[in-house]
Amino acid sequence: MKNLLKRSLTGFIFIHLIIFSILIDKWIFSAVLFTFNIIGLFEFFKVIEKKKITISKTVVVTISIIIYLYFTLN
Repeated sequence: MKNLLKRSLTGFIFIHLIIFSILIDKWIFSAVLFTFNIIGLFEFFKVIEKKKITISKTVVVTISIIIYLYFTLN
């Protein structure tokens, strides 16, 4: 039950951050999504490390930033 409450509260906060960032400015929205992207990558890295799989974090983050900027600036 504690985990459900934590996930629900986090989801509630994230949804409101996204909605407010859309209403404020498209660049703020872009920054919020970029932040979520980086947070998601580091969560992914934690899961990968538990499975004892090696991956270059620098390369993955760099590629993620390049792809994100490509689609954001076009």
